[in-house]
Amino acid sequence: MITDRYDHDIDQFMYFGSRLLHGELIWTNEFDDKSPILQYIFSLPAALKSTSIFVVITLIISLLASYIGYLMLRDIVRNSNLELNRKAENSIIYFGIILYLTLLVCIYGSLHHINAISSSLCLITISLAYLNRGKKNKLILNFSAIAAAISISIRPYYLLNIIIIPLWLHVRERGFITNKKEINIINKNLLYAKKQIIWISIISFYILLFNTMPYLITGQFTDFIFGIKLNSVDYINHNILLRQYINLGRNPILYPMLIGMILLPIIRIIFGNIHKIRFTKKDIQLLRLKKIDIDILFFGIINPILLEIMFYRKHFFGHYFTLFSPYITVSMVLFLALITKLDKIIYNYQIFKIIIKNIFIILLITCLITNQSIPGALSEIFDKKISSKSYKVKLVKDFINQEKLKSENVGFLAPEDNYLHWKLDESRHRFPQKAIFRNISEGKMDKVINENKNLDYKFLLPTRIKLCETLNKYSPQYIITRNNDYSFNCLIQKNSKYKLLSTKKLNKNNIFIFKSIYQ
Repeated sequence: MITDRYDHDIDQFMYFGSRLLHGELIWTNEFDDKSPILQYIFSLPAALKSTSIFVVITLIISLLASYIGYLMLRDIVRNSNLELNRKAENSIIYFGIILYLTLLVCIYGSLHHINAISSSLCLITISLAYLNRGKKNKLILNFSAIAAAISISIRPYYLLNIIIIPLWLHVRERGFITNKKEINIINKNLLYAKKQIIWISIISFYILLFNTMPYLITGQFTDFIFGIKLNSVDYINHNILLRQYINLGRNPILYPMLIGMILLPIIRIIFGNIHKIRFTKKDIQLLRLKKIDIDILFFGIINPILLEIMFYRKHFFGHYFTLFSPYITVSMVLFLALITKLDKIIYNYQIFKIIIKNIFIILLITCLITNQSIPGALSEIFDKKISSKSYKVKLVKDFINQEKLKSENVGFLAPEDNYLHWKLDESRHRFPQKAIFRNISEGKMDKVINENKNLDYKFLLPTRIKLCETLNKYSPQYIITRNNDYSFNCLIQKNSKYKLLSTKKLNKNNIFIFKSIYQ
C-alpha cells in the first residue's frame, strides 16, 4: 500500500482510469486488452493519484469475502456429518480464512494486482449462492450475480467456474433418499435447468449492463464492439503448464497447498476404508459424507481443471495463481476437517502423526517466510529513499515544466512507460499502452490486426512493419524513451522526424527525449 513497486500492469489500469476522468472510454481513442469495468474501478485511485486506494478497495472486498466465506465454511463443516467439536470446527475455519488472506497477500502480485479483487468477488459469489440455497431470496441472488459479473469482467478466466455453481448446489443439495418415480426425477432436473438458465441470464445481464451502459449513453457502442472483436483473439502463445511450473518458484507458499490438494481425495479414501473396517453398517449410515465428497470433487478437482482450461485457451502469468485461492481455501478446510476426524479415530501411531504434522507446519512456515513478496515488502517499507520510478517522474516533470515556459502546447509520448502518463496526466495520443506497444514491436499482434483491417476504429494499431512510421507520423512534440528500446532505435534512424536532445541529467538516468524537428 505504501510503495510504487508493483507489477507494471497496474500502471496500465491507472492510466485508463485517468483517461475516464477526461471522458475517454477505452476503445474509443486508445486500445486496451482489458474490459471497461476495470477503467471504472481505477478511476478513483487515478483521481487521487495513488495505487494505494486500489489496494484499500481490494482489502475491503477481501475482508468482506473472508467473512461471507467464513459463514459458508462454518455451515459446510457443521453439516458434514464429521461431528467435530466446536473448538475444532472454529480452529479449522479460522485457519482457512487466515490462509485465504495470506494467499492473496503472498502470491506474486499481492493486493496490488487485480487477481485478488477478482478472487474475492468469486468467493463472495460462491458463498452467497451457497447460503441462499433453498431460500429463494432474490436480493441475495442478485448480489451474488453482481459479484459474479464483476469478477468475470475483471478476470474472464472465472467464467466456467461461476457458471457451474448451480450444478454444484443441485448435486449437493438433492435428497439422498429420493423418490424413484420417474416424474419426480424429471421435475427435479427441470427445476435445476430452470435455475441454471436464470443464473446464466442474470449474470449475462449484469456483465452487459456494467460494461456497455457508458457506451450506449455516449453513443459509442460501435467502439465497444470493435474492442471486443479485437480482444476475442489471443495473440500470446506459450506453454501453459511449463509457465506454471516455472512460476511456482516465485510462489513457494503454494507448495504445501498443492500437496494438501493432492492428498485430499487420498485422505478421503483412507477415511472411508477405516470406517468400513472399524464401524458397523449402522454407524456408517449415520456418517454419510456424500456432501463432503461432492465439495471435494467441486473445489479440489473440477474447478482447478476449469481454470486450467481457460488458461489454455488464453495465456498464463505468475500472478494468475491467485485465482486458485478460493478453491485452495475450501479444499484445505475440508482436508483439515478430515484429518482432525481421522486423528480422533486412530489412537495408534501418535509419534508418526506428530512428526507428519510438524513437518507440514515447518514446510508451510518455511515457504511463507521465503516467499518473495514478504522480504520485498519489508525492504520497501523501511527504505526511506525515493524510488527510481518516482525520481524519473520528477525529472521528466521538471523538463516538461521548463518547456512549457517556452510554449504552452507541450505534449509527450512515452511509448513503453504507462507510469509517466498517469502520473503526469498525459494522453498517449491514440497509441496503445506499453504491453500492447511492445507486443506490436515484436510482431505478436500482426495476425489480429490484419484479420480486422475492415474495422473503422479511431485508435492507432499498426503492424510491426508500420510501427516506426506511425511513431514518426502521429506522435506529439516529445517522445520519451530508454536507451536501446524500440522507440529509441526507431527515432535515431536517418529518416527520423525527431532529433535526440542532449539532456545529461536525464540521460544519466536512462531517460532519452526526442523532439520533433517540425515543431
